[in-house]
Amino acid sequence: MIQTATSWGLDLVQLSLPAITTAIAVPVLTRFARRLGLADSGGGIGLHRAEARTPRALVGGIAIGIGVGVHAGTQGFIGQPWPLLLLLLVLAIGLIDDRSQAGLSAGTKLALQSLPALVFAGLVYSEGMLFCAVVFVASMAAQNLANTFDNADGALLGPAALALLPTHPAWALVLGVVLASNLRWKSSSTVILGDSGSHLVALILLSAPSAWGAFLIPALDLGRVVLVRQAQGRAWWVGDRVHLAHRLAAHGHGPGPVALLMTCAALPAIAATSFGYGPTHFAAGLGASGLLFIALLRASPAVDGRGVPLRDTQS
Repeated sequence: MIQTATSWGLDLVQLSLPAITTAIAVPVLTRFARRLGLADSGGGIGLHRAEARTPRALVGGIAIGIGVGVHAGTQGFIGQPWPLLLLLLVLAIGLIDDRSQAGLSAGTKLALQSLPALVFAGLVYSEGMLFCAVVFVASMAAQNLANTFDNADGALLGPAALALLPTHPAWALVLGVVLASNLRWKSSSTVILGDSGSHLVALILLSAPSAWGAFLIPALDLGRVVLVRQAQGRAWWVGDRVHLAHRLAAHGHGPGPVALLMTCAALPAIAATSFGYGPTHFAAGLGASGLLFIALLRASPAVDGRGVPLRDTQS
């Protein structure tokens, strides 16, 4: 009886301590964001950032890193250097871009992203070179999917937290704590992920195969955006406001409804990878999310690179 109570107590500490630590870290980091060079004054390519009246703290990634690090400590992973090195490397590389006023070039960003991808692939070197190469490519793809999809408050964190909840509840709670500061229903939030946060969330998701369903909507959106940019005669790698989130915003939805709609679209795919019982369930889940993605596109206006509905620019 006593042993059972002790076990429950330890489980509760391991589950709650990372989230509690993250909840403490967020306001502290936000307070010192300007001194750390991590204050975004708005006007970027994110949803409604041009309307933000006060700087927004690019500290979501650091807060998540602290929470995940605390969880590693409660699980006894501190003595294993490579996962912690990967965590620190992802944060450091993301912070380089977050602190850069002009932003890094596409080539420089890819080169830096390859470093944590190499470490991530190195963690599975015992599985053979071919598997390492697959993991490296997947790591690069995941970082860029998450980075490009993190263009609206809560768009990345909401699906990611739901996808991790069944198998990695401590990580999900950490993301949920940051989501509470990253999302407001009608107005812009005070805390955003930045590159450090989006890259870290990407590799967290990649390390949990049951959470891979959270990548489907970002992949569909990025594929569509690349085609749209090429059709409009613009470089496909240059950021703009033609993502699904920007279309929904142009339709009059605030940050909260936009994040909710996109999370709902991702739910069938998340359920398929988390609870799928065979190829039929898996295909049905992915297909349902794909149809919901198309439905959201059809229900929202096409926009130009500034996020302005094309019908307004043509009138």
